[in-house]
Amino acid sequence: MRRGCLVSCFVQNMRHRRGVTRPLLTTIAATVVAMAWTGEVRAAPVDVYTVANFRLEATDDDAVKAKKRAIAEGQQRAFRLLLKRLVHYRDFARLPDMDARAIERFIDRFSVRREKNSRTQYLATFDFRFQANAIQSLLRNNGIPFVDQQAPQFVVVPVFLSGDKRDQNAWYKKWKALDLAHSLTPIKLAKMSSGLTVEKLTTVLSGDPDAFDDMSRQYSTRRLVFVVAEPTGESERLTVRLIGRDAVDDINLNRNYSGFEPSFSAMEEAASVSLGIFEGRWKAMRLQGGEIIPESESETVLATVEFSGFREWKAIRVRLGKVPGLHSIDVGSISARGAEITLTYPGGAAYLSRQLAPYNLALENIGGAWILRSF
Repeated sequence: MRRGCLVSCFVQNMRHRRGVTRPLLTTIAATVVAMAWTGEVRAAPVDVYTVANFRLEATDDDAVKAKKRAIAEGQQRAFRLLLKRLVHYRDFARLPDMDARAIERFIDRFSVRREKNSRTQYLATFDFRFQANAIQSLLRNNGIPFVDQQAPQFVVVPVFLSGDKRDQNAWYKKWKALDLAHSLTPIKLAKMSSGLTVEKLTTVLSGDPDAFDDMSRQYSTRRLVFVVAEPTGESERLTVRLIGRDAVDDINLNRNYSGFEPSFSAMEEAASVSLGIFEGRWKAMRLQGGEIIPESESETVLATVEFSGFREWKAIRVRLGKVPGLHSIDVGSISARGAEITLTYPGGAAYLSRQLAPYNLALENIGGAWILRSF
């Protein structure tokens, strides 16, 4: 409901109540307006703070100890997964390390989907719901930008290029096992349509826009990504191609996978990392006000900072520390009114200059030298 409608509907309703005087009505209406427009309090998103369908496994001296250990370790891994879901990958190293007892304070509740145990082993699948406000405060207190608004849903079609139908089914199931509903980029899985022939897929992979438009019509969406996996060699290595249009824009990426460890196959790794790529693109766009952070190597930026005094210089340093992707800030010479600094940032000075306005900073090229000021 729009704010204007909320206020007017409330006032109309109150007019018909006995004992409500005009001065009281005016006061109440003003309060409602303030509540409707304040930026300090907002309804915390629910879905993205849930980590669902999460696997737990542990072995110990007996079943009770195994279960306790599995839950404690599972809470830590789910907590870490949630934080990585919300922040840009360049901020992963800045995430706070917390033990199991500290993490318990951030958990709202959890539920068991499936579980089984033996005398020494515990296996289960849990849903963890974390406290949104507590997580937000934790990240803000550590100066880490985050995104908790979900992207528009898009369709993903997993395709496995092999002659064995079992591979196609297995690839689809790996995607289905992911927590797609609570992701920052919610995904609707779709199976290969009858119209998706090898010839048609080859044309789509070649980048033919007409072929992609035809498939978009078949799947009834413009937000459509084909996740095409192909085995390489005799090992379990996979080459995975992401091609189409996700929640951000056109995408066309290749990546190789071999599995993190024996218990985590190449298929599982590829599906999990691919979901992370989609989320990463959405976070980058949101954090940069609609512009995607470039994936290029960081470039060195030499700049002169101009300020009126130590207090302003300190404020500039604090603001620079909040810029996503800008983690290396080396100070050279410094005087009462200026400092020489060296920064490293993907895309270099030209790109960085376009990202500083939200932090009340300006980086300008004046006579061939980069000058940084606050405003």
